[in-house]
Amino acid sequence: MTTPTATEQQPSGPALPGEPPAAPPPRRRSPERAARLRRAGLRLLALAVLLALWQLVTALRLWSPLLVPPPSAVWDALVETSGTHDGVRGYQGHTLIEHLGISLRRIAIGAGAGVLAGLVAGVLMGTLPWVRVVFEPAVAFLRTLPPLAYFSLLIIWFGIDEAPKLWLLAIAAMPPVAVATASAVASAPASLVEAARAIGARRPQVVASVVLPSALPEILVGVRLAFGIAYSSV
Repeated sequence: MTTPTATEQQPSGPALPGEPPAAPPPRRRSPERAARLRRAGLRLLALAVLLALWQLVTALRLWSPLLVPPPSAVWDALVETSGTHDGVRGYQGHTLIEHLGISLRRIAIGAGAGVLAGLVAGVLMGTLPWVRVVFEPAVAFLRTLPPLAYFSLLIIWFGIDEAPKLWLLAIAAMPPVAVATASAVASAPASLVEAARAIGARRPQVVASVVLPSALPEILVGVRLAFGIAYSSV
């Protein structure tokens, strides 16, 4: 029978005076953090491969530089449009961030108005059957029609200023929200609606307290689709 050595007999604890402190155990990387690092590395690798292929295509002159410019030319154009160079300020007198701000303002105003109109139309279509019968064909027609198809008519009606652009975004954003809201409102839990009516709630109270909260997730999906369509129409 072997006797344990002095090192094996000592319990693990604080180091004695005069002895160096014990090294802390190595930290193990959590699986979630390792997975995030792998995903980030894979995305960076994919971006590097894409840039390399882009540079290779432009170096081989497979297409004209006017159609496929090299990455360096795109970067130079980005730098030039982002500030003032050789006395020229950005693109057409505005920097890139200013152009972006104008586009975002158009989306906020136009798509915001379309979302509000879609919410009102969807609630009315979902709660009043005769409203759904009257307006559902028009909403379905606008939903299937590409937004840029009626841009010429908007220019004829409202001119070439900001008005036709805002109307275009509003008309493009309204149908997805109206359809999603009408479907969600119509499929609200009947038991909750009947319970609210049983305690004396009126139609506006039922809609505000029962129908809209239950329909909120589907309405948000319609709002997300509306802003996506509006952004692609800008």
